[in-house]
Amino acid sequence: MHTFGVLCSNTNDIVYLGEASDPENACYRAIGTGNGWGRLSRFKRFDLGEPKTEDSRSWLCFIVFDVSGVLEPDPNVRHDDQAIMNAIGDDMHVGTFIAEQL
Repeated sequence: MHTFGVLCSNTNDIVYLGEASDPENACYRAIGTGNGWGRLSRFKRFDLGEPKTEDSRSWLCFIVFDVSGVLEPDPNVRHDDQAIMNAIGDDMHVGTFIAEQL
């Protein structure tokens, strides 16, 4: 298991800091933490920036960072924790994932 930090680009909040088997699994764990995301399609990798919104669909976009060895898992992570934001670097980015909000 690795430790991942998940940033919701829709709100620019840290939504998960914990262990997961892979970056996509970290996204599913992030939505399972009771943040009220509603119904979602399956997550899919999206490496082209944020999805276009002119098609009137709503997307949840998560940016995932591998923070193993840098940050410890925190089940009660604060969404606006500046220390975590400062610790996350571009070299830790392991993927961007989107899910359609249904």
